[in-house]
Amino acid sequence: TNGYTEYGNKDFSYHFTRKLIESGFENEILSDEKLEIKCPVFLVHGTDDASIPYQHAFTIAKKLTSPQVTVKIRKGSNHRLNEDADLYEVLSSLEYFSDNAKGLQPKLKTFS
Repeated sequence: TNGYTEYGNKDFSYHFTRKLIESGFENEILSDEKLEIKCPVFLVHGTDDASIPYQHAFTIAKKLTSPQVTVKIRKGSNHRLNEDADLYEVLSSLEYFSDNAKGLQPKLKTFS
C-alpha cells in the first residue's frame, strides 16, 4: 500500500520496493557461471549475518574471473559489519587496495 514491503531480522529492517526486487532478478549474480571482474576483489562477510549466509562469499569468489580474490570472514559479525573491528577490517582492505592500485602489483593469495 505504501509502495514497499518491509522485511526485518535481528540486525535491522529494510523497505523493499518493486523496482529493487525486479533489479535483483535481472542481476542475479549467483546464477551466473562466471563473473567477468578482472580487478582485485575483497569480500568481507560476517558469520552472524542474518540476511545472507556467509558461505555466499565463497560462491561469489569462485565465480570471479579475477586472479586476485580475497575472502575475509569475520566470526560473530553481522550483515552491517558495524563493530569497530569490522570497520577496521573493511578500511584496511580498502587502504591495501588503494596503495596497490597505484601501479604496484599486489601480492595476494588467490582463491581457487
